Parts: sequence; C-alpha cells; structure tokens
Amino acid sequence: MKFFKLFLAAVIFLTGIATLSACQTLNAPIEDYTWVLTSYGQAGNMKAPLEGTEITVTFDSKEKEVSGNSGCNHYSGTYTVDGLDLTIGENMAVTEMWCGDDKGEQERQYLEALQAAQSFQMDHGNLIIKCGKQTLNFKRK
Repeated sequence: MKFFKLFLAAVIFLTGIATLSACQTLNAPIEDYTWVLTSYGQAGNMKAPLEGTEITVTFDSKEKEVSGNSGCNHYSGTYTVDGLDLTIGENMAVTEMWCGDDKGEQERQYLEALQAAQSFQMDHGNLIIKCGKQTLNFKRK
C-alpha cells in the first residue's frame, strides 16, 4: 500500500511538471503564421489594400521578430505579446524602395498603424490588431 501511494504521488508530480512545461512553451495564436492584410483604417472607414499589393505580417515566436511586406518594401522589428496585448518595437527597419504615391501612402498608413499596435483578437481564424483608433484585419495565408 505504501509503494502504491508513493507511485501515485510520483505520477501526479510528473504530470504536473509536464503540464507546467507545456504551458510555458505555448505560442500566442498569432505567432508562426504569415498573415495577409484584408482591410485597415478606422471603424466606419475601412479600406481594402490597393489592387496588386499584398501586405503581410509574420510573428516569429523563437526570435520575437515581426516582419513582412508592407505592399512595396520589406520591414522587420521586435514585438512582445502578453495575453492579448501586442507591442511592436519602436525601431522597425524598412527597405527604402520608391513605391509611387498611392502605394507609398498605403505603406505609410499601414506601418504607422502597426507600430501603434496595442492588442489583438482572433475572429473565426482571422487576426484583428487594434492600434489606437486604427484597426488592421488579416487572414492567414
């Protein structure tokens, strides 16, 4: 009987350790996928990306790096996720190709909103990033 109690205690202990370890390695639902922008802007005034542009974002859980294509240029930087809070680092690197007026303005608006990210939510597999008054809506690629 004493052996059984020790065995049971060991099983419970090891199960607890395994559960804690698994919890520590869980990624946020936005990480390690490429997301494609479907709309952006303020509520009541959402815009679709310009035809012929694909704006993407990827959150790399191992490197804690956010990167993607802003419709013309590539960008990268750091990010943190805490629950549903999302913060993008201030010093984002962006390539400097000339994009033209319309694409350049779209890129400016997107990057400005992304760098103001405050939180995210998931809606039927889609990613919504809240950036102050701005919202960025993505679908998984």
